[in-house]
Amino acid sequence: MPKTWQTDVARSTRPSVSPAAVAQLLEALRSHQPAGCMLRFINESVEVEYLSMVYYDTGQPRQIEGHSLDPRRAGLTQTCFSLYQAHFSWADPIPRQARQLRRAGGGSASITAHVFGRHEIPDEGWRNAIFDTHQLAGRLSLLYTPAPGAAFALNLYRHHALGDFQAQEVERLLEIAPLLREVHHHALGTAQRLPQVDQRVAAAEQRLLHACPGLTPRERQVCARIASGITTDGIAADLGVAPSTIVTLRKRAYAKLGIADRLGLARLVY
Repeated sequence: MPKTWQTDVARSTRPSVSPAAVAQLLEALRSHQPAGCMLRFINESVEVEYLSMVYYDTGQPRQIEGHSLDPRRAGLTQTCFSLYQAHFSWADPIPRQARQLRRAGGGSASITAHVFGRHEIPDEGWRNAIFDTHQLAGRLSLLYTPAPGAAFALNLYRHHALGDFQAQEVERLLEIAPLLREVHHHALGTAQRLPQVDQRVAAAEQRLLHACPGLTPRERQVCARIASGITTDGIAADLGVAPSTIVTLRKRAYAKLGIADRLGLARLVY
């Protein structure tokens, strides 16, 4: 079982972070890759190379966004998550705990850190296929509910040369976790969305149809997914097109809508 720590927004101490770090975090409100901004902010406190943002609903866990500090390994989190989702999520206690949080109903201020050392990964196949193959140390998961009925985890990873996450590193992350939770809440608009991703996308498409009939069906599909917190790569996989095509459709749609970024789209749709 993972080691656990817990904090509460109402009781947390004020973290010591630089103005530059706060500016980096606030950039997530406008970025097309908010997880990247969150990861760079995290690195002001603890050295972390990879972040995977995972959403838990009634079915399988779903990766909303993954990010790597190393552009040469940009697709690593997506590759690992696909393996995890297909073969190993049954061995992970975090989805079960996330379901309990969702069933509890209202949003909670608590944030729990779950830490697996590499040798504590409970399934050998999971450990070998992901952690050993890609030379990763253990996993640190920040589990929280940014809005009622919405359970998320920020899963953090790094190269095994840096070693497993230590207790003092976890404590530093818990100090900044309330900031991450609040920015996530506003960056993805989770307080105003339906609990399931597919339902959110369908609702967003209908609102866009009324707000801007001039959008093509493809532009509307792309914008609905952006507004629902799905990344460029995720939308490309969902629609079966290249990521460059998504970027082009996004630019055309934003010009028609008279907006400049994800935040403007979220305000329009929700």
